[in-house]
Amino acid sequence: MKVFKSKQDTWLVAILYVSSLICFLASVYVLAEDFSAVNIIVAVFTSVIGGVFPIWLIMSLQYQVDEKKLNITCGPFRWEIELSTIKSVEPSTDMISSPALSLDRLLIVHGNGKVVLVSPKDKEGFISALGINEI
Repeated sequence: MKVFKSKQDTWLVAILYVSSLICFLASVYVLAEDFSAVNIIVAVFTSVIGGVFPIWLIMSLQYQVDEKKLNITCGPFRWEIELSTIKSVEPSTDMISSPALSLDRLLIVHGNGKVVLVSPKDKEGFISALGINEI
């Protein structure tokens, strides 16, 4: 099994980290204003969803390729794609939400027209591991 990390666009990762920081600071502010049960719940919810979740997505994003499958892990999200169902792989800069931390992406068409966008740091090695000769 080969593991590939996502290429990371600095500006995109910076936005995620800054948004996490803002959520943590907002939680501290809410608690500093009034340390009530409702504010504690709001602060915890804001910290977990807005603060921890984006960092979890960044830290866990990886693409695993074995002899039969491509497994994509991104936080709580999982994709499992049988290599035999991959119809095409082509470069893309589509900004649609996907398990990719860069806009330098690969569009993978598989199954019955399903698509997923990925951004492996080592594109050539990734494509080779998928068993595709060229894109």
